[in-house]
Amino acid sequence: MQTFSLALSHVQRNYVPLLIYAVIGAAFLGATVLIQTIVIDEVDLSGLEQGGRFYPILMGIATAVVFSIAKTIAFLGFAADIERPVWKAHQEDGAFFKFYAFWFTLGLIDVAGLNLIVLSPLEASTRQSLFMMWTVVSACMTPFGACVMFFGNTTRTELGLALHTMITQLPRMVLICFIGLLISGALQGLQLSLESYFLPVLAIVYAYFDCFIFSYCWELCRDQREIEENSDDLDF
Repeated sequence: MQTFSLALSHVQRNYVPLLIYAVIGAAFLGATVLIQTIVIDEVDLSGLEQGGRFYPILMGIATAVVFSIAKTIAFLGFAADIERPVWKAHQEDGAFFKFYAFWFTLGLIDVAGLNLIVLSPLEASTRQSLFMMWTVVSACMTPFGACVMFFGNTTRTELGLALHTMITQLPRMVLICFIGLLISGALQGLQLSLESYFLPVLAIVYAYFDCFIFSYCWELCRDQREIEENSDDLDF
């Protein structure tokens, strides 16, 4: 429970990066709703048959671009505050673009997987199974990204250290990934049941829980570091 309390306190304290994340996400989804309502609904749908498959792909890429910007800004702020003054990766030259490229890659993998499932000619049972697999992988994206950022870089070394931490802290990692899965499922259900105008509100809720999950996983990395440091002391 202490880890949950610490993560919650990090989110409450870092309201500025959280607000930036929420505003960017809400503005993007609000603009998307307006485009779909004002522009696309007014176009003759028969003229879109040839490009019908390209629209979700383009929207997926745009979503990855925008939300990667939001995540990078927010998570750099969280990391710098939580690990102050030790974590200084945000002060390095090109830090924003380095971590943005990392989060964009994860986002692109996420939306590409979803588009492949939705647009491929699959049987309903196969599509449902693949969609469940995609939701699980998607729920692991932020925990994995948080662990990578904890080590201050995005090279193969940091990716390996992140995976090592996730495996070592597997029970608690499974718990937070499961919580993320429940939140994602709830938001998807609300998205289907509510009018599209509520999408910006859902983006704000998503931003809050995404930052909470990031903070929780950061605390798990700190716990793992402390365990390894204590183990080294005992060996000495």
